[in-house]
Amino acid sequence: MIHKGTKILQTDRLTLRPFKKEDYKEVYENYGFDKEVHKYISWIPYDSLEKSREFVNFNVLQYSENPKHYSWAIVYEDRIVGSIAIFNVEDNDSGELGYSLGSKWWKKGIITEAVNAVLNYAFMDVGFHRIYASCHEDNIGSKRVMQKAGMSYEGKLRDGQKNLDGSYSNLDLYSILENEFRKK
Repeated sequence: MIHKGTKILQTDRLTLRPFKKEDYKEVYENYGFDKEVHKYISWIPYDSLEKSREFVNFNVLQYSENPKHYSWAIVYEDRIVGSIAIFNVEDNDSGELGYSLGSKWWKKGIITEAVNAVLNYAFMDVGFHRIYASCHEDNIGSKRVMQKAGMSYEGKLRDGQKNLDGSYSNLDLYSILENEFRKK
C-alpha cells in the first residue's frame, strides 16, 4: 500500500473533502446534533459545538501528521451533510469503513455514492486489500448501503457494541476485497 491520506474526491453530486477548522458548526447543525443519526451508534455524538470542534480539529491535525488518516466531509449542495472515513488501518492492508449522514438527507443515495467513491480511492489509488464495515443489527439502511457497495455479509458480532446507555448490541459485519470491487 502507498498511503496518500485524505484527498478530495468528486462524484456526480458530492464532494468528499478534508475537514477545515471552520466546518465544526455545520458538523454540529447538520448531523452532529441529529438524534436520528445517533440511534444505532456507540460513540458519543457531536452534540455540542465544542465536541464538533474537537472532532474537526482532530481530523485537521491528523491530515498533516498521519498519511494513514482517511476522513472526509461529505458535501452535498454546498453543505456538509455527513462524514465518511476509513479507520483502524492495519498492516495487512485492511481498514474499517464508517459513515454518518444527517437524517434530512437519508434515502437520497448520498451515502452509497460516497461509499463507492471512497472504496474506489482505497482500492485503486491507495492499494487496500480489504475494507470492512459493521452496523447495528437493526440498522436496515446501513446494511443496504453495504450491500449496494458490493460488500458481503461475514457474520454477527455478538454484543459487538457497547451502547451509550451501557447495554450491548449485536453488529452485522460486511467486507469487500479489492478483486471483488474490480469485478463490480
